[in-house]
Amino acid sequence: GTTLFLESAGIVVQGRLNADGSQKRPILFAGLGGAPWKGLFFEGGKKRSRLKQVSVRDAQYGVKASNASLKVEQSRFLDNGWGLVLKPGSRLEMVDNLVYGSKSTGISAKRATLEIKNSRIVENRGGGIQVMKTKLMNY
Repeated sequence: GTTLFLESAGIVVQGRLNADGSQKRPILFAGLGGAPWKGLFFEGGKKRSRLKQVSVRDAQYGVKASNASLKVEQSRFLDNGWGLVLKPGSRLEMVDNLVYGSKSTGISAKRATLEIKNSRIVENRGGGIQVMKTKLMNY
């Protein structure tokens, strides 16, 4: 698998990111030595990004999307400030994921589209899912 340790910084995607791990070779994004880091930021992009068999830990935002489209499969968001945050115009399809231990909300969506299948959003201090003017599908 692939492991990326980040110190204070984040990853900004302006376009498309395909992080395609596997059960035997997962991808890990985490803070160096468990230190906090900014997270994964998706900004715009006409094509859908994909995270599969990915773990995101110790970030301010596991994922923060602004006017972006993502599919997240078989992934884990653990001990982040916010699990996943969708800003206006964003679309997230989640299949078989775990969002656990966020200091704030597990998933927050404002004027976005959110589709959740077979996912667990548990033990997040600010609640599981917070939506405002968001289209929910298969929840």
